[in-house]
Amino acid sequence: MSDAGITAVSVSEWAADKETYLASLEFHRALEGVAIGQLSEATGFSSMEGEQGIAVATSGTTVFKFASGSLAALSGKTLKFTTKLTGLRSFELEFTDWPESLFWK
Repeated sequence: MSDAGITAVSVSEWAADKETYLASLEFHRALEGVAIGQLSEATGFSSMEGEQGIAVATSGTTVFKFASGSLAALSGKTLKFTTKLTGLRSFELEFTDWPESLFWK
């Protein structure tokens, strides 16, 4: 989903620098396609400088409950993901087991 966008609502719990996600719903937008994902499990870690968070890295799995258009092949799939901070209020999301073969049929 290069150059795609994501909007998410997440609820998480922090213990020191470790985060546990309790719930998350994601809306993925790509050229001619949309997908709705639900977090099935995830954890995150943060780095702090003083009282400012400077980096957050997360990993886990997302279940795609609905997908259409160019993302239709994701419907019903469970994928592993990782994120890394790329700037202020921006991050890169990578699916580590992306079903590329589904898009080339």
